[in-house]
Amino acid sequence: MLKKFLAGAIIGGALLVAQPMVNQGVFHQSVAEAGVVNTIDGLFSVAIDDSSVYMVGKNHAHVSVTYKNNMKGTWVEPRVVDVMWGAGYVCNDLATGKPITPSDIGLAIANYMSERY
Repeated sequence: MLKKFLAGAIIGGALLVAQPMVNQGVFHQSVAEAGVVNTIDGLFSVAIDDSSVYMVGKNHAHVSVTYKNNMKGTWVEPRVVDVMWGAGYVCNDLATGKPITPSDIGLAIANYMSERY
């Protein structure tokens, strides 16, 4: 009797451990140390990959980001931005050199970097 109980407990415990530890339908980013901030108006969420930060100089970095329109709920492909902050800010797509639009996204990135770097 005790053997059956212990065998059942071991098998039951193994099944619980083997269960996936995520909720169905929930998107989990596989980015290490990602911070998510919202724009001032709340229309966009911006995920900033802290593990990708490359400091170019004081208050100047290259960092991988992705963002989504909170009304549509779709994330854009990650991109690397060149961001400078301090007495104002500049946030450009590193590949094209063009400013990140809308400008609220660039401001959210610059504010995040200012608070943490």
